[in-house]
Amino acid sequence: MTDLPSHSTHDSLMRYIFCVKNKSDMKKFEETEDCFILGFDPSDAIDLTNLSLSKNVDSEEPEITVIAEKGQVACRDYPHSRHLCLKYPFDTTPHRDHCDLCYCFVCDVVAPCKEWDDQWDRHCDAKDDYDWRRKRNLKTEMKEKSEETLRVTDINRMPDMGSIMAKSEAAAAAAAIQEEEEEVDDSGVEPRDIDLVMTQAGVSRSKAVKALKANYGDIVDAIMELIS
Repeated sequence: MTDLPSHSTHDSLMRYIFCVKNKSDMKKFEETEDCFILGFDPSDAIDLTNLSLSKNVDSEEPEITVIAEKGQVACRDYPHSRHLCLKYPFDTTPHRDHCDLCYCFVCDVVAPCKEWDDQWDRHCDAKDDYDWRRKRNLKTEMKEKSEETLRVTDINRMPDMGSIMAKSEAAAAAAAIQEEEEEVDDSGVEPRDIDLVMTQAGVSRSKAVKALKANYGDIVDAIMELIS
């Protein structure tokens, strides 16, 4: 060590340098100290063999404790099957209990379903195993068949638009024929005016006569009335 000039305590250039032993203390010293020594390798992984785990499986103390979490949890914050619920663990809580996001594994609807607490087939007990998957598939097939039956029924109930249009066109044609055959008093109207209106407007004689009389024999007005 190089000798330093004699100074008072306040003027001394010497200062303490801390040695950090625990990784958890690093952030605190980073905020308060310009320089410190690490008494460990920060790149080393945690040695799990040094963790003290409870050997008593019946102990109520959990072997792992969650001290923080970030973001959302799939089986808690999103819709999930009852047997995957984190709020009501399947192995430690009554199966009939459920959160607002639980759904029936069999019916695939929001819990509780109609058979949630049924005496013979409790859907609240459903989980992802062979028997319950078979019931789920059967339920899905029955639902699809029911929807197909309803769809076919609705189609059969729909009116035949082709026949409706055909009847409408036939009625319109009959009315047109009746109108053409209707005798109209053409007195006071020039025959050539009638023919001209019929040709230009593409209408029957009776319509041409009526239009000419309504417009006091004005050919242009009669034609405009019929084509507008």
